[in-house]
Amino acid sequence: MNADTVCAQILQDALLRYIPAVRTLGIRVLTADPRSVSLLLPLAENANHHHTLFGGSSALAATLCGWAMTHLLCPDADGNIVIQNSKIRYLRPAFSDGTVSARITDEAAVAQFHEDFVTKGKAKIDIAVEIRSGGELATAFEGRYVALKR
Repeated sequence: MNADTVCAQILQDALLRYIPAVRTLGIRVLTADPRSVSLLLPLAENANHHHTLFGGSSALAATLCGWAMTHLLCPDADGNIVIQNSKIRYLRPAFSDGTVSARITDEAAVAQFHEDFVTKGKAKIDIAVEIRSGGELATAFEGRYVALKR
């Protein structure tokens, strides 16, 4: 097993432990490394009456993906992470499984996040998440996450 596979399995275990809805909705970690997370949001468990991904499931999965990214950035928070605010845009119906992805690109923001966590015991970071279905961008999400020392 390579390091990214191990990271993905550890993250899947953490999500199941901290966020019980993960099991019910069938959400699985596809990939995970210190700067990106990708989750599977299966249509079968999350379909609405139009046979598309339910907006509530998409919102939960996007929130969860940002939470997972924050967890990877700050494992010392031991899951003590909350969402402070968010914004979501539903751009098109998703007629197949969703791939929910977050990627860290602002290294200065990460450095500030780590510094604040160490010095203040509390740190905030903004995470952007996309949900793609059939190769098309279906949902765009932005959330501010707060990690707290226990």
